[in-house]
Amino acid sequence: RSLEAVVTAQIPQARFLPADTNIACFSLAEAGEMLSNTNRRTNAVFEMFQASPAFAVSRTSLGKDGEVVKAAHLATYSGQDDGEDLVVIRLVVMSPYWCDPTVRAELTTLFATELSRAVQATQAMDSKGGKT
Repeated sequence: RSLEAVVTAQIPQARFLPADTNIACFSLAEAGEMLSNTNRRTNAVFEMFQASPAFAVSRTSLGKDGEVVKAAHLATYSGQDDGEDLVVIRLVVMSPYWCDPTVRAELTTLFATELSRAVQATQAMDSKGGKT
């Protein structure tokens, strides 16, 4: 929850699914946009994380079995369902040092900075007419 709070304060497009474990799942969506656009941006940011040694993230999609979660997630930003599965980035917080406030703050800041750079890069690509 502390990671989500810092990230969403810095990156309004970060839309987290509810969680009660050490796994944070999120997409990167603009208010009211089509799910296919959200998925394109989320996939582009995921690819940037794959090219970076800073954090290891994974990606998953929620299809028919996740329709209820998908609908609830879309509702949080008035997203429009165009029939695609919902793509989310998954971050598993595994550090045994996470309970240390200094380490938690440092890792949270580093992750938010890395994510912000990736989102800005996708925005730059969009403004130049490229696809994210």
